[in-house]
Amino acid sequence: MKRVVLAVAGSLLAFAAFAQSSVGHIVGDAKKGDVVEIYSPDVGVKRTTTMEEDGRYTFRRLPLGSYEVTVKHADGTEEQTKFVTLRVGQTAKVQ
Repeated sequence: MKRVVLAVAGSLLAFAAFAQSSVGHIVGDAKKGDVVEIYSPDVGVKRTTTMEEDGRYTFRRLPLGSYEVTVKHADGTEEQTKFVTLRVGQTAKVQ
């Protein structure tokens, strides 16, 4: 009986460790033709996406840390850079 309890407890601990992922996600809104760029000098990650239609962008499975988010519009203008920090298992929304 003691072995069964230990096995179940071990399984639950392994599941809890897996559930606390060391990655996060960034989401925000942009318009068709906008280019959204994220950059983290801390972890050396840079990703870019071009919006094909109005809506929400999502950058998934990013290493934890601080990110700069820049939106460049199709007309050549650029929004002010915004900053987000990703923590364990978090989805950060760019405001």
